[in-house]
Amino acid sequence: MTMRTPAPPSEPSEKTQIRSTRLLVLLVALNSALLVASNAGAAKIITVYGSLSASAAVVTYILAVAIIDLVNETFGPRLARMVANIGFVSLITSVALFQLFIRLPSAGNWSGQAGYAETLGPGLRVLLGGWLAYAVSQPLNVRIFTLIRTWTSGRWFLVRKLGSTLVSQLVDTVIFITIAFGGVYELIPIYVGQYAVKIVLVSLEAPLAVLCRAAIQRYLGAAHAPSLAISSMVAAVGTNRDSGEAESEAPLHD
Repeated sequence: MTMRTPAPPSEPSEKTQIRSTRLLVLLVALNSALLVASNAGAAKIITVYGSLSASAAVVTYILAVAIIDLVNETFGPRLARMVANIGFVSLITSVALFQLFIRLPSAGNWSGQAGYAETLGPGLRVLLGGWLAYAVSQPLNVRIFTLIRTWTSGRWFLVRKLGSTLVSQLVDTVIFITIAFGGVYELIPIYVGQYAVKIVLVSLEAPLAVLCRAAIQRYLGAAHAPSLAISSMVAAVGTNRDSGEAESEAPLHD
């Protein structure tokens, strides 16, 4: 009996590669824009409910996390980490430019310097807290998302999306609030308020994430997305695995 050798997977078409590149650029731009907005809003504390409060940046920050999840789902963890790293560069660059703008000489008839500096010039603790929280929570989010996808063989997108986000954002909240506001405000109401807002926002944006995932699959062609992530995108950032890394680089689809 002659065994039939399975045909090799087809290479993505040029049209699919172009679409994938455009999509990745769009997601990188959205993630960076959301993080710059988070930098501008991080110093403002908003009322959530009663005595509970949160940083205003929580809204845009949760959307940025959702972008990273979509990149991970579509292109794999290596590119998700790359987009997260680009976002970190955006955070630092925006702060440096904000500081430059604050220090430029004001026009004699402009009276908004104090408010401008207070809004765009958060203290060192706020900056360090935000940067450290991002540097810890985003790789953790990517790692948990990838592990859950591997354990479930690519099923249950919402489980890996919600699970990775809620765990990583708990860590993010504790790090940011402790460093940024410790000794200045009572921390427990901010911890609870910040994380409560994140839970609500993640729950609200989860259906949107499902719709975006389906739209991306239709746009790229679900059959081509996994091979594209390996052959076309990962090549741009290197194909050598870290020693001992056990995660799957290929995105798995339901």
